[in-house]
Amino acid sequence: MQYPFRWPYLVATAVVCLSGTAVPSGATDPDPTPTLYGTPGLIEMPSARTFEDADLVTTLSGFSGQTRSTLSFQITPRLTGSFRYSRIGGFQPGGRTLYDRSFDISYQILAESGTRPALAIGLRDIVGTGIYSGEYIVATKSFGENVRLTGGLGWGRLGSHGGLGAPFGTRPPLDYGLGGRLTDDQWFRGDVAPFGGVEWAVTDKLSLSAEYSSDAYTAEEARGLINRSSPLNVGVSYRFDNGTQLSGYWLHGSELGFGLTFALNPRVSNAPTGTEPGPLPVRPRPSRASDPEAWTTDWTVDTAGISGLRQSIAEALAKEGILLEAMSLDARRARLSIRNTRYEAQPEALGRTARILTRALPASIETFVITLVTAHGLPSS
Repeated sequence: MQYPFRWPYLVATAVVCLSGTAVPSGATDPDPTPTLYGTPGLIEMPSARTFEDADLVTTLSGFSGQTRSTLSFQITPRLTGSFRYSRIGGFQPGGRTLYDRSFDISYQILAESGTRPALAIGLRDIVGTGIYSGEYIVATKSFGENVRLTGGLGWGRLGSHGGLGAPFGTRPPLDYGLGGRLTDDQWFRGDVAPFGGVEWAVTDKLSLSAEYSSDAYTAEEARGLINRSSPLNVGVSYRFDNGTQLSGYWLHGSELGFGLTFALNPRVSNAPTGTEPGPLPVRPRPSRASDPEAWTTDWTVDTAGISGLRQSIAEALAKEGILLEAMSLDARRARLSIRNTRYEAQPEALGRTARILTRALPASIETFVITLVTAHGLPSS
């Protein structure tokens, strides 16, 4: 089915080819929202982002008689692997249900840096029946702290709508038999088509997304399983305090979809508070009478000394899984903004920070003001 507008082609192609000219971004990079395929991306289209190293992400998604259960693992900081078990009602002859297993893999060639976008290449459904088979190259760029633009080129299912030709030759017919074999004879063959979209982090918990999809759902439409009246998809996602994400979508101009994601990281301890290594001991502050030199405020004019102090505090906090986002000092008061990445109990992060400050700051400082902040620098609720 053809659509009368062509602007999405221009958007996607511009992102892939020209996004290196984007303005620099100082954005913090929170974990991406998984797609309906359980991989880093927009809604159904992939992006060039990755999960946190060693993340184990489980996604349950569904729409229009389809359900997908995906387990994704961030194998290395740039290599992501996914295993998926899918159910497509009415797909087989006689209206029987198809149960399908598939494997995906993607590699981030370039990480985002300055004006350069992240760049990734990926293969979807490389071993299995090939029902979801497709390949892609994609770029993602941040604009400010809250907006990310993604654009890419896809083959296979990802090249089935709005094709621009077959630069690497025709794609042979899919002959999966009983499945379980590599579909390498099809990789990056056949029509190539652009896709793209945008993500907006409204808050640290709520995000909105919109995409132009290059998947025509040809087989599903031919069987009357879906009415794809538009290539545009939109979605909303909410991340709970424990990291669980709940997403809702409006797909293809005719379908409602959902996604539910759980994530854990074996490198981050989820043990109850109290089982981790003990904190540093508090260093008693000397009295003014016994050590008047320790109470001097001459240090406040030593710019180099303050910079070194900040660096040493940041390094000590990092060992405790706490990130120093901001710090200001005056003769009597220290103000810090920190981000807790390790402890389930926020007061534990506050206590460990205070202990480090007793060991690092001059005795003249009498008050610590410590604020917990989110990944976007906003005070935690």
